[in-house]
Amino acid sequence: MSDRSSRVVVVGNRNLARQILIYLLEKEWNVVGAVSATGDAAQKQAGFEPFDQIAQSHDIDLVETADLNSEQSKRALADLSPDLCICPAWHQILDPS
Repeated sequence: MSDRSSRVVVVGNRNLARQILIYLLEKEWNVVGAVSATGDAAQKQAGFEPFDQIAQSHDIDLVETADLNSEQSKRALADLSPDLCICPAWHQILDPS
């Protein structure tokens, strides 16, 4: 089980993920980053909610990607050194790495 000192990253592109991100920030969890979808396909999804304003207002790193399985996205996520990634809503299947 994680505690509030764990380094947390929220991965998502829908309202559920946005609400979880807001909740964790309000409860003062150590949110070190957020991953949000970018591109036309993401914005056309039902319930799409960007994270950019939330990340900026809470000074957390934001990774925007159209493909979380890309090497660039994996490096960006690894650079955040998360202990825990919460992924309540994403538009693609994540590979095991």
